[in-house]
Amino acid sequence: MDYLSFVEGKKTEFLDDLKKILTYPSIMGEKVDGAPFGVEVRKCLDETLKIASRMGFKTFVVNDAVGVVEYGDSEDYVASLAHLDVVPVGDGWDSDPFVGRIDGDKIFARGAIDDKGPAIASLYSLYAIKELGVKIDKKIRLLFGTNEEEGSNDMPLYLAKEKPPVYAFSPDAEFPVIHSEKGMVFVRVSWNLDQKNDGVIVEEIVGGTKANVVPDKATAVLSNVDKEVVSNLIKEFEEQYPYKWNVQYDSKIRVQCQGISTHAAHPETGLNAVMGLIVFLSKLSLNSGVKNTFDWFATYIDSETDAKKFGIFCEDKYGKLTFNVGIVDFKNSTLSLDINYRTPVTLDYDAINEKFVKIIRQTGAKIEFVLKDRPLFYPEDHFLVKTLLEIYRKHVNSTTPPLSIGGGTYSKHIPNTVSFGPLFEGKQDMCHEANEYASISDLITCSAIYAEAMVKLSVNK
Repeated sequence: MDYLSFVEGKKTEFLDDLKKILTYPSIMGEKVDGAPFGVEVRKCLDETLKIASRMGFKTFVVNDAVGVVEYGDSEDYVASLAHLDVVPVGDGWDSDPFVGRIDGDKIFARGAIDDKGPAIASLYSLYAIKELGVKIDKKIRLLFGTNEEEGSNDMPLYLAKEKPPVYAFSPDAEFPVIHSEKGMVFVRVSWNLDQKNDGVIVEEIVGGTKANVVPDKATAVLSNVDKEVVSNLIKEFEEQYPYKWNVQYDSKIRVQCQGISTHAAHPETGLNAVMGLIVFLSKLSLNSGVKNTFDWFATYIDSETDAKKFGIFCEDKYGKLTFNVGIVDFKNSTLSLDINYRTPVTLDYDAINEKFVKIIRQTGAKIEFVLKDRPLFYPEDHFLVKTLLEIYRKHVNSTTPPLSIGGGTYSKHIPNTVSFGPLFEGKQDMCHEANEYASISDLITCSAIYAEAMVKLSVNK
C-alpha cells in the first residue's frame, strides 16, 4: 500500500490539524473535574478526538486521562501511544510557542516534535489504513495521553479499565527503534539553612522550570556584598566559563546566570545555569550559615552531567548515568534542588539509588523521591524490536542497530511497548528546547512508516 502518497495528498489537512492542537498550552495544570492534569491538556485531547471523529473513527476517553481512537473490532489490539501534554515554554523563542509557525519544511511550536507532531502523524497513519481499505487482523488503537511529561500518571488510569495491547509503539523518541530506556529518578533534596549576620547574605535563589530540563536561567539576590567584589568575580567567570551574566546593582545585588536549555536525557548538550550560579556564589565570602552547603555543591556537583564528583557515576554497554539539577529554590531559609538522574539499563537500579541517598544524607539534607521508574529492556532480537527495525529499514537506508536512550517514554508504563521514532538519524533534536520544531516532510514519512508498522503488528502470527 502506498501510505506515503496518501498522506502527502492530505498535507494541507495534516498541517491544519497539527496547527489546531499546537495552539493549546497543554502544560500540566491544576486538577479539576474531568481534567485530572489540567484544563488546557483536556481541551487539547478533546480537539484531537474531534479530528479523529471527523475522519470517521470511534473515539472515547478512559478515566478522563487517555483518549482512544479505535479502528477494527477484534478483542485484542495493537496500539500507538503519543502524548499531548508539553513541558513549559521557557525563554528564547523567536515566535509564539503556541502558534505553529511554518518556515520552509519546518513547523515551530512547543510540542511540534514532542509529541503533538508525531500524534497527528499516527492519526494520519490510521486514516490511511482506513481509507485505503487495508486488511487488519487485530484492532488498532491510538492512545493519546495527557501526563507523559509529569510522570505518566495517566497510563495507570488507562490500565485500570483497559487491558494492555498485544504490541505497541510510542512515537516519542528516535529511529531506528528503542529497545531499552534508562532508569529514571526525580528527587527533591532540601536543607534548612539559618543565615547569621556575617558574610554575604543570599536573600533568594530561583532557577529552572522542570527537573528533566537543563535550566537556562537562574537568579540570586544578594545583600551585605560589595559591588566591586561581584563585578570582579563576574569578569573572572566570563573569562573562564561559557555562561552569560546579567547583574543589577542596587541596595541589593541581583545576579542572573544564563545557560543553554536542553532535555535532561542528554544534559551534556546544554549548559546548566543553576549550577553555574551556585559555583559562582561559592566563590563569594558567604554567610557562615550557607557556606559549607554551597561549597559542597561546587565541589561535588559542580557543572558535571555524569555525577563523577558526586560519586554515583556508572555505565554499561548501553550508556552512562546522567545527572541534572533542574530547579533551585531558596527562600525563607529553605534551600531545595530538584534533581533528575538516569541510570544504565542493565545495572542495579536500587543500589544506585541507595548510594545517592547515602551521599546526600551526609550533607544533612531531607530527601523526597518524587518519581522512580525502573529501566526498560527488550533484547535486540525480540519480535517487536526486530519487526519495527525491519519496517524502518524498508524506508531508510540504515544499518544502525536498535538504540538505548536516556529519555523515558510511555513504553515503561504500558506492557509490550517500545519507542519508535519520530526523530530520524542525524537530525537535530529540539525536544524541550526554545524554538522547538519538527520537519514536516519527516512527519509525513513517519505516517507512512507507522501505518506499515500498525498493519504488520496487527497480523495474526
